[in-house]
Amino acid sequence: MERRSFLKLSAKLGITLAGFLTLPFFVSLKPGGIKEKRIEYFFLASLEEMPRKDVKKFELILEQSTSDQRLKNMNVYIVKTLDGWIALSPVCTHLGCMVNYNRIKKEFICPCHGGRYNTHGEVIVGPPSMPLTRLPLKVEDQSVFVGIKV
Repeated sequence: MERRSFLKLSAKLGITLAGFLTLPFFVSLKPGGIKEKRIEYFFLASLEEMPRKDVKKFELILEQSTSDQRLKNMNVYIVKTLDGWIALSPVCTHLGCMVNYNRIKKEFICPCHGGRYNTHGEVIVGPPSMPLTRLPLKVEDQSVFVGIKV
């Protein structure tokens, strides 16, 4: 075998071997273990408790443990619109601070960096670049339920 053929064959074998050795690394990068979260609905309030105008803050109980009496809960803002109600998460989309509703200005204000949202959750003033997260609502048998991804 002449030298040039030997070098070509060695290069081809080296590249093939490197490909086989790196294949498990690239396969491990595939996000196969990530599950899609499903929406689960939790009782929020009766229809009589829902706001007839403006905004109302509700405490949503997600989980109740009887063994140690701990409750897992979160707040949800319900906004009365012309079309019905919308549910907004109180978590600022900038850094995750909890927004507060200002009834005089009729807007949600983040205490951390001054981000402001209108009553539909849309950004009025940054730094947030995304609106507040809307949560799905459904009404069944005079009860209102809010959907949370779990």
